[in-house]
Amino acid sequence: MPALNVEFTEEERTQLRHAAGREAKSLRAMAHDAVLTELRRRKVTC
Repeated sequence: MPALNVEFTEEERTQLRHAAGREAKSLRAMAHDAVLTELRRRKVTC
């Protein structure tokens, strides 16, 4: 599966890590879900 590398500041990564921990998700799963949620919110289609 294709991958996408995303850079975060230390503060952003800490926020992501805390959010992922609260939902018992990996950082990768949390970032993936957040991107898909935002795409749906913006009603992005192909």
